[in-house]
Amino acid sequence: VADARLPGAPGAGAVAAAQAGVPLAMRWNWLAPDNVAMIRDGAFYADVASLAPDVRLWTPYRLLCREACPDSANACTAAFGRMVYIGQPRFLTSPVQSLVSNDRYWSSRRIKADMARATSNANTWFDNFTARAPCAHRTMISLQDAYGAAR
Repeated sequence: VADARLPGAPGAGAVAAAQAGVPLAMRWNWLAPDNVAMIRDGAFYADVASLAPDVRLWTPYRLLCREACPDSANACTAAFGRMVYIGQPRFLTSPVQSLVSNDRYWSSRRIKADMARATSNANTWFDNFTARAPCAHRTMISLQDAYGAAR
C-alpha cells in the first residue's frame, strides 16, 4: 500500500524522513494510522485493514476479530488497532515478558477481560466505525458486557 499519509502528526517531515523505507504495518507498532483519514476515507480504511494482519501489536485484537468476525476480521482488527492509540495507549502486552511472553498472554483466558477494560472508554470513538466495521463495534460491546467493563 502506497500512501503519503504517514502516521502521527500532520506535516511531521522529520518523522517521515526517519521512517523512510519502514513498512507502514511496522510503523503502526509505534504511531497510529491517520485517524481522520480512517473515519472519512473508505479507501484509506480499506488500506489499513489490508495491512492489519501484519501489525504485531494488534495481534490480540486480530485473534479476537478472527473468532468473532471471520467475514470482516481485517476491518475489525483495523478498528480495534486504531483504537489502541486514542487517549491513553491501550497496548495489550505482557507486563513482564521474561516471565510470560506476549504470545502466551495473548492466548490466555485473561486477554478478553483485559480487552474489555482497555476499550471501556472508547465507545464514542468506536461509533465512528460502526458503518465500516459493525462486527467490531458489536464485539466490543459484547466484551464489555461479558466482563463488566463500564460503557
